[in-house]
Amino acid sequence: MSPIAAGEYDEEAIKIRLRTVAPEALVAFAASCAERLFLLYREVAKQTGSGDEPALRVALDVAWSGGRPGERASAVVDAEREIAESLVPDEDGEDWTELSPLAQNAAAAVAYALRAWRSADAQDGVWAARQVYEAGDFLDQVGSPPHQYADSDRVDSVAALLAGGIAAALADCDSGDLDRLRADAVADGERLLAFIENGGP
Repeated sequence: MSPIAAGEYDEEAIKIRLRTVAPEALVAFAASCAERLFLLYREVAKQTGSGDEPALRVALDVAWSGGRPGERASAVVDAEREIAESLVPDEDGEDWTELSPLAQNAAAAVAYALRAWRSADAQDGVWAARQVYEAGDFLDQVGSPPHQYADSDRVDSVAALLAGGIAAALADCDSGDLDRLRADAVADGERLLAFIENGGP
């Protein structure tokens, strides 16, 4: 079980937990983090006309395959990681918008999931989780009144809700049930997208 309570975000506790799981479970956890953000990348790409959603989808699907026992890292993983890294939007780019930081988080999370496959290092899983929490915190801030800092520790904040998703993925990543892990991540991603479409920026 995860030592993290739903709604809490504790990177040290995440790292401690990830150090105890098999490499496949580490990759599955990191992929679940990236999956939570994928629809945000798609939305930003749609709004800006930039990025490459299909390419990032392929890279994320490769990361998910790393959570299957018997699969091994290869040159394909390295190539897909490089693609994901290249899809992180540039803050100085002409197509930068208010929502571009979310696309940064999404593409970076995919890259970290693929790095976790090659490294088997818990820190890469932590960095994937950080992208999710940062995206939630960003949405909390842009959704708050002008000149007012949103408290992302509130139980109803986007960041706290995503921290709960991270905690659930952490608890389940070594269950072997990739379908459930992925379905939960997709559901969180759909909630994030709905926030943007209905109540966010």
